[in-house]
Amino acid sequence: MKRPRQRTSYAIHRAATGRLASGMDRSDPDKGLRKKVHQVQNIPKKLRDAFVPDPGYRMIGGDYAGIEWAIAIWYCAKYNDPPGFHEDLLERFRAGLFDPHRYLASFAFSVIEAKVLPDQRKICKGYTHGRMFDGSAIGLARSVGHTQVTGLKVCDAHDRAFQTHAFKKGIYEDACKNKYVQTPLGWRRYFWGYQPKKQEVLGTLVQATAADLCKYVGLKIMKSLPPWAELLTTTHDSFLLQVEEAKTEEGLAFLKDTMEMPIPWLDGRSWRADVQDGANWREVS
Repeated sequence: MKRPRQRTSYAIHRAATGRLASGMDRSDPDKGLRKKVHQVQNIPKKLRDAFVPDPGYRMIGGDYAGIEWAIAIWYCAKYNDPPGFHEDLLERFRAGLFDPHRYLASFAFSVIEAKVLPDQRKICKGYTHGRMFDGSAIGLARSVGHTQVTGLKVCDAHDRAFQTHAFKKGIYEDACKNKYVQTPLGWRRYFWGYQPKKQEVLGTLVQATAADLCKYVGLKIMKSLPPWAELLTTTHDSFLLQVEEAKTEEGLAFLKDTMEMPIPWLDGRSWRADVQDGANWREVS
């Protein structure tokens, strides 16, 4: 099994959910030593053009599209009866036919999706994910530079648009009762001795589920890498490969097919991934 050239570790700021961050000590094959490297997920994108593939190779990057939002909607289907509404959103999103920011704007500004203006979509983009995890209207508005009135308006529209009440209530009640949250793959985080905040419970569960997904798929990639490809690193919900230039199209298809494989412990659902090739890391991230 081929392992990534740049190993992954648990970053401090992701320890609660097991999210992967590149930057673990890397073996030196010549001296048999281990040396520390920079936490590469913190490198600004404009500096990533310094990371280039070996001569004769091409970079390929894959990133899950809105994976936390999609997983939250998947959980909503578990707590809503009937679940058909959320299942439809997921199917449209998976097929690339659904934009959650535009959808939210249609509720916030009382227009059909096709009539949503770019500025209206831009206003709602800052709330689509934050409100899913029960972020406050005032806090979200402040973070994106909006007035309190705008924040309250968009957050009210969010609750009507995505119908998350049952999901938030059910997950939080379960956590308070059991003192832990558990992902479908079995990962747990305990809440001993204190009453957790709702956004902490929701964020932990969804991010940890996304982490399980990425580690599960990452292992599949390592086990099935073609001889003309190499996994360079994996960070949070993305994967970076280098492939022989003549195999670029095959590499793109390999990465996309593997990332979009049905996940048995997530109801056999596939999750949309965007893949692209480039001459350096920045072009594919």
